[in-house]
Amino acid sequence: MKRILMLASSVLLGSLVTLAHASPNHSNIDVIQFKLTNSCIECDLSGADIGLNHSNATLTRTNLSNILGNYINLSDSHLQHTNFSGAFLSGANFSRSDLTGANFDGAYVQYANFSGSHGANLETAHMCRTILADGSVVGDCN
Repeated sequence: MKRILMLASSVLLGSLVTLAHASPNHSNIDVIQFKLTNSCIECDLSGADIGLNHSNATLTRTNLSNILGNYINLSDSHLQHTNFSGAFLSGANFSRSDLTGANFDGAYVQYANFSGSHGANLETAHMCRTILADGSVVGDCN
């Protein structure tokens, strides 16, 4: 039994090391940590597939640039100083989240929901029918 556990541990460790070197865009160890804990502070998740349902997430000072986050749920989350530049966030839910200092430069936030959130600066984002913190809808879809 001890040999089986040692072998399983070696295989798991080898898999994690392989994953860590598999992508130049993000750290797979950070992706695994986030998927297991719904929290990843100062992580690099740029371009990663992080899944869809992450309400109450903690991603403070995390790099989420260029992610495909269409329909992602990040409601009630801590997203201070997070980098969403170049991300595709169509239909994303940021309601009631803290987005103080978050970077949405060049992000696509069509049909996204920011109602009740605070701190979001969307001036350089591409918006189409985006619901802002105050409930108003902005963005021409043409």
